[in-house]
Amino acid sequence: ITIKADALELGSGARLRGQGGGARMLITSERDVNVGTGADANRGDALALSEETLKKIDNADVTIASNGGEVVVGGSLHLDGSDYLRNLTLGADGTRLVQVNASTRVNGTLGMNAREVIAGAAMEANAFSIVADRLSLNNTMTGNLASIRPASAGYHIELGSAGCVNATKCLLIKDLYRVKVPTLEI
Repeated sequence: ITIKADALELGSGARLRGQGGGARMLITSERDVNVGTGADANRGDALALSEETLKKIDNADVTIASNGGEVVVGGSLHLDGSDYLRNLTLGADGTRLVQVNASTRVNGTLGMNAREVIAGAAMEANAFSIVADRLSLNNTMTGNLASIRPASAGYHIELGSAGCVNATKCLLIKDLYRVKVPTLEI
């Protein structure tokens, strides 16, 4: 299912349910996207996806993206119940920024895919997949597996240093201690 919208709200009793193991849903907007508790559906300059709306999607892998804009988790996003989506990806090719500013929990994989990713609040998931050219780890990520790689070809990766040797083509990963997983792929 692909939904391209500037507004999305599922009414009382409505549910979107994936069938089988391969159900995928893409929710995209030409505007910025605000996600989580308190996301304001009446704000005209961004698509708002509340935690309540996302809890009405189950048995599907969901990607939420902005074409050229931002995806921001501004209120809590706790999708770790048994009747919720399987995996959640914030951002996609073309998303400029993914910023997690509030507590976020997902049962499966939490993906973040943008030119810049800011992990500003505690996150819990079975696995994390981060694809970015700039990464700020400002809070903990707790799970079983984390994968981090550059979004653009030709970028090298530097761990723990104060700055990149080649500042224009470097994914700098500082504060790696905030990634609390037994398996880390870089």
